[in-house]
Amino acid sequence: MSALGDAIESIAESSRRGGSGIDGVLLACALTLLLLGLVMVASASISTAERLTGQPFYYLWRQLFALCIGVALAVGAASRSLSWWEKAGPAFLLFGGILLVIVLIDGVGREVNGAQRWIGLGGFTIQPSEFIKLFTIVYLAGYLVRRSEEVRSVMRGFFKPVLLLSIIAALLLAEPDYGTVVVLFITAFGMLFLGGVPLASYVVWVLTVGLALAAVAWTEPYRIQRLIVFLN
Repeated sequence: MSALGDAIESIAESSRRGGSGIDGVLLACALTLLLLGLVMVASASISTAERLTGQPFYYLWRQLFALCIGVALAVGAASRSLSWWEKAGPAFLLFGGILLVIVLIDGVGREVNGAQRWIGLGGFTIQPSEFIKLFTIVYLAGYLVRRSEEVRSVMRGFFKPVLLLSIIAALLLAEPDYGTVVVLFITAFGMLFLGGVPLASYVVWVLTVGLALAAVAWTEPYRIQRLIVFLN
């Protein structure tokens, strides 16, 4: 784990210098996925779009519009330094938590198929659970930089982010959105592992959270079906 610790320290030093950079390989992978996605949307939706709207490329244009917004946001994000993201992490996480509370308010959150996960904004809808994924990653990355020594040596350094994740998970399960909870914990635990947390504590918490998620899944048959759908 010492090599991982050294890597964290390197990131921390880069953050303190306010450096920013773009990973060319990661950028190429992202662009490739975006282009493949456009091709797949076009090939899979042409006949359906023509039948429903009379415009063969209706869904393709919608996807392209969303892609342009995403690329513009990505350019804006890349223009900010690592130190800026580290400082903004807590504010982003707080904003995401407020959205998770707002979506649960009757009359504000929009319910679809028994799940209240969306907030209507004019002609658009937003899903707070998608924002909280990104905000949690940003916050946790900054936390691992700021508290790198505490995370690697003291139990509370690992317990505090897990407690925060548990509060977020409770709000997500109230929607309910079990899938996002699973993704969130897997991502966060992966980051904590790379952050150099003590292996014994890590295994205990992974087992504890794993059992808790399994128990939550067991309470609703449809969740079990979604988890084992790969067997069909």
